[in-house]
Amino acid sequence: MAAVARWLAEEYPAIEAKAQREKALILWLDQTGLRSDASVATGWAPVGKPPVVPKTGKRFGVNVMATISEPFQPRFAVAPVGWVRQRVDPG
Repeated sequence: MAAVARWLAEEYPAIEAKAQREKALILWLDQTGLRSDASVATGWAPVGKPPVVPKTGKRFGVNVMATISEPFQPRFAVAPVGWVRQRVDPG
């Protein structure tokens, strides 16, 4: 946590000042992937033996990205796994 506190105190003010000068928005981003591997059926088994739970085999996954900014402006995107977006470099 000390490294984060130091970064916030020493480096972030310059980033924030540049964003204000350029009328830019600073976004804090996080990304994760989700899969639908959960068992949706119930089952039983004799004591000492594992239950066999049938599955459909119809699994899917999604990628989720979310950002937040100051002032509080949340944004998010959900896309199928394997979705690749071409990077756009404004500079």
